[in-house]
Amino acid sequence: MNLVVCIGSETGNDSFGLRVARLIKGKVSARIEEATNYIDLLTFLYDASYEKLIVVDAVRGNEDYKLVEFDVRADGKVKAPMTHSITFFDAVRLAKALGILPDRVIVVGMEIASVEVEDEGRLEEVAAKAAERVAELCSE
Repeated sequence: MNLVVCIGSETGNDSFGLRVARLIKGKVSARIEEATNYIDLLTFLYDASYEKLIVVDAVRGNEDYKLVEFDVRADGKVKAPMTHSITFFDAVRLAKALGILPDRVIVVGMEIASVEVEDEGRLEEVAAKAAERVAELCSE
């Protein structure tokens, strides 16, 4: 089974993860959860054993509305910084230490330079593309 955790808030571009969650609920073969922070990953991972963890979130970058995807290496290091207080990397390392981290962890994100929404249409377009990609990852 796969776990998809969509992270964000209702504020501006940070709503990306929650928008994707709404688009994929009931349409993909996975447990779908919404969260506002990375510590929640541990709670969800404790509930069951998963083959794959897919995290959907806005990630800091130079170009707004660019869809990005990356696999997290076993050591929990990754190039793209995330946007919430406890770091994503800390949550991954802790999950690994606790023996609850799935073998594959994938982040599907949208680069943002700021949390302010400058183009609602582009935000919706990228959220739809991300939802499609999450569905593909869940069916692999």
